[in-house]
Amino acid sequence: AFAHQANTDLAAALEGHLLLIHGELDDNVHPANTLALYDAFVRADKDVDLVLLAGWPHPCWTHPHYVRRTWDHLVRHLLGEEPPVGYRVDRPVDPPLGG
Repeated sequence: AFAHQANTDLAAALEGHLLLIHGELDDNVHPANTLALYDAFVRADKDVDLVLLAGWPHPCWTHPHYVRRTWDHLVRHLLGEEPPVGYRVDRPVDPPLGG
């Protein structure tokens, strides 16, 4: 049953543009899993961006780069427009201890 749902096996079916964001210290999903998924998209010649947040655990959504890149992705690929140039996101809450 797991093999039927393996994202790496489904990468060739991706339509559109995907954004993957991963905290380097994630103890829920090992970074190697995200890199394997990214590699599957690259081998399938799909449009995918990968952002790695050094020193951040699984809950990394308060990181300002996470917020900005997610915003930029949605504006570009859902609205079909360019996000504003030079906007900044306020400093995040420090990464949670222990992930």
